[in-house]
Amino acid sequence: MDVNRIKEEIAHSMDSLKGYFIHDPVVGNYFKDPSQVEDLVAITKRLITTALEQDFSTDSLVETSIDELSKEYIKRGFPYVTCLSCMDRVKNSIVADLRYENLDLAEAIRERFEYVKNYVAKNYVLYELETFDAPVVSVLLNDAMCKMVSNWFETFRGLILSRRYDEAVAFSLRGCDFARIKESWAYKTKCMNEYLCRTLEKHHDSYHEYAKNFAYLMSVEDYVAAYLALVELKGSYTAFSSALEKLLVVFREDTEGVFFRFVEDIASSSEEKLLLLVGVKNLKRLNSVYSKDKIREILDGVELFLHGLMEDKKDFTVAKGIGGDFLLLSVGSGDFLDFLRERLESCAGEIADRVGLEGFKPEFVLVGFSLEPFLSITSEDMRKALYHLKMEALKRNLDVYVVDKEARIEVVEFLNRKFRNIQMLSQVLNEGKVEAFFQPIFGVDNNSADLVSVEALARLSTDGRYVSAGVFIDIIYELDLVEKLDELMLERIRGCKDHLATFCRKVSINISPRSLKSEGLVNKLLYTCDELLAAGVTPVVELTEQVIMENLDVVLKLSGCCSVKFSVDDFGVGFSSLRTVADLADSGVLESIKIDGSLVKNIDKEKVYRMIRIIVTMAKELNVATVAEFVENKMIMDELKKLGVDRFQGYYLGMPEPITALLAKYAKVAS
Repeated sequence: MDVNRIKEEIAHSMDSLKGYFIHDPVVGNYFKDPSQVEDLVAITKRLITTALEQDFSTDSLVETSIDELSKEYIKRGFPYVTCLSCMDRVKNSIVADLRYENLDLAEAIRERFEYVKNYVAKNYVLYELETFDAPVVSVLLNDAMCKMVSNWFETFRGLILSRRYDEAVAFSLRGCDFARIKESWAYKTKCMNEYLCRTLEKHHDSYHEYAKNFAYLMSVEDYVAAYLALVELKGSYTAFSSALEKLLVVFREDTEGVFFRFVEDIASSSEEKLLLLVGVKNLKRLNSVYSKDKIREILDGVELFLHGLMEDKKDFTVAKGIGGDFLLLSVGSGDFLDFLRERLESCAGEIADRVGLEGFKPEFVLVGFSLEPFLSITSEDMRKALYHLKMEALKRNLDVYVVDKEARIEVVEFLNRKFRNIQMLSQVLNEGKVEAFFQPIFGVDNNSADLVSVEALARLSTDGRYVSAGVFIDIIYELDLVEKLDELMLERIRGCKDHLATFCRKVSINISPRSLKSEGLVNKLLYTCDELLAAGVTPVVELTEQVIMENLDVVLKLSGCCSVKFSVDDFGVGFSSLRTVADLADSGVLESIKIDGSLVKNIDKEKVYRMIRIIVTMAKELNVATVAEFVENKMIMDELKKLGVDRFQGYYLGMPEPITALLAKYAKVAS
């Protein structure tokens, strides 16, 4: 081979490369000044010359030169395709001049450049694989699928980077643990979203196929094709990680609901299962001592422990429930319960040490029951039965309360009682057996002459007695009967309007959030308010702050159409928006603020006392009245008066009673 002739052509080709560096608007961005162009051209010339003039089959200097060449381009941030474009410019410039005088030499140069480009691709492959930030599924890092994804990819990457290509081929053919995990309850629980799971499995199959092809191409030293396979592998792996994250986000948004739907789906299968709840028994006490972040660390530690408990167990799944509880499903056995109880005890100490609880440690309550084969039970029944058992365990001061087949009568009775309640409620509401009771609300003198208002409360007539609708409110919502209840109550209040007018100026009305979404019910409320106003009684609709904000259009409509006044119910806990309250007060819509009963009952606590004082001060600034409910004794009454509360309601002052009983007590006084 004419080495001198090749060197001449290489030198000539550098002019073309230099012009490309200077004039191409994209490539030019990789250089800060002309001297960097000169440097890279000089380096390219030296290394290309070395690579082309050596004997490829025997001289290791060739590969060394190509390694150095590609690293120079990588160091300057050149993408792989741009580096290849540079090599092609040099090759085409050399071959264009040689093909007319020495075709064989031109063809030999072309072949050698393909070798150069192949080894440049190898360096780019190793660099991009090493620097690839594999997506981290951060939603649930202790989840078995997340661990599987991360561990498999890191092992595969390690084999490639250490040049153990044959092992990487074998490893990619073996696949990962996903096939095993797919059959587990832990996976199936999360896979209640069929579309997301199909997408996840499609991307999983794709990235394993690309990994297999990539490892094979690396093993046969086809690095250009391997680079393209790596691009596909990275894209498919990222898509898989994204699909996994979406799946886990959906699961986390309604973990408890998804968990119980899965249990309901498999409850009737042929094997006996154990449904359990693990709760932190002293969570309330821990809450009073430690910060929210510390409590979160404790619960995260419990979750991590439970997920790792049976990582390789196919028939086991766990989910974080509401309020810091954890839900478990396993093939039922006494051995498993004993094992779980022992591990919970050791877990408590480990978490306390890791989090730094200084003398405290979590105390657990474990409750549950067996699901017999072919048992028909709804997810809502399972949820309520578990929480019922938890309350019973706490009441009886038990650490473990798991009822087996023989002792499951309590759960059956609980579910039967619920069934009877459903039957009773459906009949009561369909037959209209609802009565309006009224509880008096007094001013500061808290006597008959100082009766300011009454609150209308629903009572269900059953078996010759009256029961508060609040006892069954969950089932009423579940049966979608709350609008029917509100409609009957409005009818009963209208029927009492003339009697109410004889002894009080105002009546408070409770309307459910769901009913406010019904145009028909809102119209009935408007009609009821018109009737009350015509009789000389001002209606005051009680709604929580959140319900007011979510139904502001309805609130303004009611206020504008018939001058309905509103009271903010349960003020001081949960959702809070001072701006909304202030705006409603300024607009004249707000009549009063009702201080939440949980605060009133705990007024002897300094922190609660200060909160009530702040609420009263704010209400006076806004020129709206304050109402305290759950006034149960003289001490509470006296403390509320000291703080300047305007109105009072509670068993200490007056029970909810039918309109006839109130007429007998207050009508004469009013007249």
